[in-house]
Amino acid sequence: MSTPSTKSWSSCQLIRKAWGDEILVFNTASGNTHLVNRLAAKVLEFIDAGAITSIAIADRLAAEAGVSPDKELIESVESVLASLDDLGLVQPQRQ
Repeated sequence: MSTPSTKSWSSCQLIRKAWGDEILVFNTASGNTHLVNRLAAKVLEFIDAGAITSIAIADRLAAEAGVSPDKELIESVESVLASLDDLGLVQPQRQ
């Protein structure tokens, strides 16, 4: 695994709606709507709450699950962040 990114992220202006296990995310800037899984929705939630790096997000996910964060979890978070970036739902913050 490569070194976890210290890149900071912010979410775009989003409206979320959940129906059971399905979460729809509407990007008010682009007008696009996306169906995301629970992990992606949690990542967006944590970014909005101030957990803006993959490590911070993995720490919060692990804490909720009562486990320690590991490399696999951090890699999963980084993969989700890359997908959300591709969809235009998050963006790297300028440092």
